[in-house]
Amino acid sequence: MDDTEFFRVGNRLYKISSIDWINADYIEFLTLTVYMKKSFPVEVEGLDAIDLVMAVKPSLFEGKRLRFPKHAWIVHNLIAHPLMQILALVGFRKQALWLHEVTIPRPIGKR
Repeated sequence: MDDTEFFRVGNRLYKISSIDWINADYIEFLTLTVYMKKSFPVEVEGLDAIDLVMAVKPSLFEGKRLRFPKHAWIVHNLIAHPLMQILALVGFRKQALWLHEVTIPRPIGKR
C-alpha cells in the first residue's frame, strides 16, 4: 500500500497505511470500526465505509453482499457520470463531485 492513500471519515482523512485492523462485523449496516496502529479506533459509516472496503479489500463484500434496489445504478452511471464529466470540463468541479455523491444509490440491506 502506498503511504499517499487515504480514507475519509466525514471531513477527516486518515492514512490507509496507519490501519492496524478493521472490525467489519456490521458492514451490512455500513459500519466499520477501524483500529489505527498508534491511535484510537475510528468509526466509519455509510459511503465512507464502502469506499474504505473497496480500497483495501473489496472481497469483504463477498458473503455479506449489500443489496441495492433493482436498477439502482442506472441514473448514477448513465446520467450522473457523463454530466459530471461535462461539469468538470467547464470548470464546475465542486458541483460535479456533488452530483456524483448525491446519485450514489443507498443499499437497502444485506442479500
